[in-house]
Amino acid sequence: MDPTPQSPFSTRSIPTWFGQRRYGLFVHMAIATVPGFAPVQEYAEWYWSHLSDQRLADVVLHPAPMPEVQAWHSAHYGPRRYEDFIAGLTMERWDAAEIAELAVEAGMGYVIHTSKHHDGYCFFDSALTERTTMHSGPRRDTVGELAVATRGAGLVYGLYYSLLDWSHPAYGDPA
Repeated sequence: MDPTPQSPFSTRSIPTWFGQRRYGLFVHMAIATVPGFAPVQEYAEWYWSHLSDQRLADVVLHPAPMPEVQAWHSAHYGPRRYEDFIAGLTMERWDAAEIAELAVEAGMGYVIHTSKHHDGYCFFDSALTERTTMHSGPRRDTVGELAVATRGAGLVYGLYYSLLDWSHPAYGDPA
């Protein structure tokens, strides 16, 4: 065993399957998927941050609030809060098998799925929070559904999980 610490960017840390499956699909979702808006060159999934009057601790490259987002939100949703979008996250057209089939037809070798974005909403069941798709919104485990479908289609399945959680009570506390 080589005792030399490896950089996380070392080619030795790249999974072996990635050499053969370099083309894949990233299924990126959050509560912000419902309004799905951002000014050009900004991230739609950061809608809550852009809408908020309160600067979030890790959002240093964007104005807070972002006037374009606040104006768009006011024109389309009035006083609606970010949390109110959860009810619109029905995922009635979500079909994990269809997503896996499209990935295979496109020649992809893997699928990465957002299991939790910065807004703290989980697309799986959790014993640690009720901010999940099992307790609100679609009331289904989309992570589990896509894991089964992609693996069944011969694809590698992976998860994106944000350690940031803007909804957590301790978020932004330097301690």
